[in-house]
Amino acid sequence: MTRAQTIDWGATAAWVQAILTAAAVFAAAWLQDRSFQKRDRAALSENREAAIALILVAARRLRWLADSLEAEARYTIILSGRIVSQDVV
Repeated sequence: MTRAQTIDWGATAAWVQAILTAAAVFAAAWLQDRSFQKRDRAALSENREAAIALILVAARRLRWLADSLEAEARYTIILSGRIVSQDVV
């Protein structure tokens, strides 16, 4: 009897198929994990950009409010007839 006659090729094929199937499942899981990581990084980047934009808008509005309050204070001082040094305003 030769070695080729003692090998059960059906069982060998089943083992090869099982190993390749397991490898395919692990590869799919790994690819999906990478996809989730990529999506999460993109979402984080978008959130960061939105937060920066919100901060810039808030800063502009606060500057506008400060300027408006300062102008209103000057106008009120002028109407009251008081003379106040520039350091107080």
